[in-house]
Amino acid sequence: MIIKKDTPVIFLRIPNFERKYNIIDEHIKVLEKNGYVDLMKLGKRPNELRVTDLFKLKGYLILKSASKFGNKFYLCTVEKINEQKKYCYPEYYDNIFYNMNSSLDKMKEEAFWIRITNMKEVEPTIIDNFKTYSKKTSIYDSAMSLYQVSTMYGFAEKEMKI
Repeated sequence: MIIKKDTPVIFLRIPNFERKYNIIDEHIKVLEKNGYVDLMKLGKRPNELRVTDLFKLKGYLILKSASKFGNKFYLCTVEKINEQKKYCYPEYYDNIFYNMNSSLDKMKEEAFWIRITNMKEVEPTIIDNFKTYSKKTSIYDSAMSLYQVSTMYGFAEKEMKI
């Protein structure tokens, strides 16, 4: 995989939901079985302009696992969710819907969803080559800082072969 210089990325820190699930592993299982998996992000939605650029410019999603699961980084290829395709997500999402007294239809409207078509664990040195738009600092450094943010927007500082 070759990532061109200035390719956009969105970084998401994945929380340790209810401390029961290895969220990344749960998504990988579904991805391997079905060829794609849909990721739901609750809370503040990512910036719509950045999301549009991500799809238009064939950018990547960077996920960081919870510290309990090793603070690992994953580089993901993504696509918009085609409403005609069935949503495909890990089983624990049903617990989220139940606990929130909600439904998939309601969560389609309230949460941010993105379809992952490939997910590859990458070394932190790779993530260090992505910089934030706001301060031009390393996404890796920002992700590992004491004041971790859940979402960052950035770009590839140089062309990379992964």
